[in-house]
Amino acid sequence: MENLPPELLSHIFAFAIPRHEYRDHYVSGTTNKPQAALSLVCRYWEQVITKTPQVWSYIHLARDTTEQELQRRIELSSREPLDVRVDVGDDADVDSSATFPDLYNILVSTIDRWRSFVFQGSVPFNSSPKQWIPKHLPNVVEAAYYGLIEDDDEGMELFDNNSGELKEYRFKPWTAAPKLRRFAVSTAGQFYFSECPLVIEFSVSDMGEWWGGSSDLHSWHDKWEEYFIRLAELCPQLEVLELSDSWDSDCVDPMGWTREKTKWPSFPRLRALKINAINSPSIIPIISKFDAPNLQ
Repeated sequence: MENLPPELLSHIFAFAIPRHEYRDHYVSGTTNKPQAALSLVCRYWEQVITKTPQVWSYIHLARDTTEQELQRRIELSSREPLDVRVDVGDDADVDSSATFPDLYNILVSTIDRWRSFVFQGSVPFNSSPKQWIPKHLPNVVEAAYYGLIEDDDEGMELFDNNSGELKEYRFKPWTAAPKLRRFAVSTAGQFYFSECPLVIEFSVSDMGEWWGGSSDLHSWHDKWEEYFIRLAELCPQLEVLELSDSWDSDCVDPMGWTREKTKWPSFPRLRALKINAINSPSIIPIISKFDAPNLQ
C-alpha cells in the first residue's frame, strides 16, 4: 500500500469513509474516527488523507461541536461540496449553548458550497426556527428536515388578542432552493420551500392525524387538499411521491369523503407513488383524485 500513488490511495480513502445521506434520520455528530484511524497507519497515509477533501466534506453542527473542530473540517474539505447537518437537539440545549450561534454563522459562511442540508431537532415556533434554517440555499440539491417545529405549525388554533377569537395558524414557507432535487420531511403540513421548481422526489415520513385533524376551524380534507395543491404548484416536475406511516385511529375517516368540488392538483410528471402505511387503503380517496397521467 505504501507504493500506491497518492491519487489512487485518495480514491480508496474516499470510498472507505461512510457517507451520510440526506435520508438518514438519525446520525451521530461529525466524527473524525475513521480518518484518524487511517492516518495512524503511517505518515504517508496521514499526508494523503489530510489532502483528500472528500473525506472531510460532511459537517454535523451540534451543541457539542467545537470551533476548532468546525474550522479544521472546513479547511480540510477545501472547495469540496459540503453535506451539512444542523442538529439543534432540544431547543433548550441550543439556548444553553453560548457558542452554537457563532458556530452556525461560521458554517453559513460556506453556504455556497452546501450540496445537501439536513435540519434535525425540536424547536418551538415562538423561538423562530428561521434562525437555524437559511432563507436561501443556492446550490443545495438534497434536503431533509427531521424533527418537529412544535405547537402552531400544524394548523393549530391560536388566540388572537385583537379579535378575541381563535384563528388558525397557516404555515408559511421561507426558504428558496432553486436547485433542489430531492426533499424529505418527517412531519406532514410543513413544507418549508417558497421556491423549489426542480424537485423530482418528495417524501413525508409521518402522515398521521395530528396535523390533518387537529383543528375545528379547518377540516381535515381541506388541509390535505391545500397541501397537495401547494405541492403541485411548487414542484411541477415532481416524479416520485412517498407517503409513510399510518393514519391515526382518531382521524376523520377519509373513506367516507365524497365531496365533489375538490380541486385536486395535476402532477404531469408523477411516475411513482410509494405508500408505506399500515392503513394504506384509507389514502385511496386522496390519491385517486390526482391528475397524474404517467403514474405507474
